[in-house]
Amino acid sequence: MEDKSKGYAKIVMPFVLFLVIGASLSGTAPEYEPDYIVMHEECYDNTDNNNDGDVDFINAGCVNYPYEDGSGETTTPNQARYTSSIEYQTGYDIFADYTLYMIDKACNGQASQCGINNVNDEVELFCYLDANGVYSFDYMVQQWAIQSNQDDGSYQQIQDLCYVFGGSGLTTLPTLNYRQFY
Repeated sequence: MEDKSKGYAKIVMPFVLFLVIGASLSGTAPEYEPDYIVMHEECYDNTDNNNDGDVDFINAGCVNYPYEDGSGETTTPNQARYTSSIEYQTGYDIFADYTLYMIDKACNGQASQCGINNVNDEVELFCYLDANGVYSFDYMVQQWAIQSNQDDGSYQQIQDLCYVFGGSGLTTLPTLNYRQFY
């Protein structure tokens, strides 16, 4: 008489082994590798994180280096800037994100609720903030280009949107490489 249990063992054992290994690995999350280094949370949270009286992009730490691999509102040392092998979100995209995020969060979706009137679309609002902010966006992206020793196209994008005779004709903000929020 033939022992049939050995035949089943040949099929069942690999299946059980597969289930045990699969179950042990299922709780292990894959390591997340971001596509871009994006804006540091302290640079858009509308909070004075370092108690110096300045918030977000009024704060020198965010003006000098706004990226998540830096120190946020606390100034990031020069030697600690632009050290990642991962691509950085462009300065323009950071400001496009920041503009839309702050209008959505701080102004309940309407620029007029933050005292900004006579703007009809995202581009007009972005250009208004560039022209009337404590620091202009185009100035900051120029400084970042000098620090990183590379031109990511941000300065030209801002010029094309805000300073072209007759206007850009756009009503929504385009994206250069990556938008964190919108």
